[in-house]
Amino acid sequence: MLKSKKEVCVCEITEIINLSQPTISSHLKKLQEAGIITFRKDGLWVNYYLSEEMDTEIKELIDLIIRFIEKDPIVKKDLLKAAHIDRVAICRK
Repeated sequence: MLKSKKEVCVCEITEIINLSQPTISSHLKKLQEAGIITFRKDGLWVNYYLSEEMDTEIKELIDLIIRFIEKDPIVKKDLLKAAHIDRVAICRK
């Protein structure tokens, strides 16, 4: 999902971008239905990541978008936050 992390759970995304869990879950469901992301369960966590099954052109477009938005100061800040997030601590709030 994020270059700094291969997989993320809803509570991590909530912490990073400060949106509600239902909002994030709704968006993740739409991305999953579109075949862009998938998930795997790991104990209490559901880990989301980019699907390796997606169409080649879509993958290339997503890679291009990622390269473009990684230059944005807000995205840089969010990526730094993601790299240092402690999922155990935040998911138990």
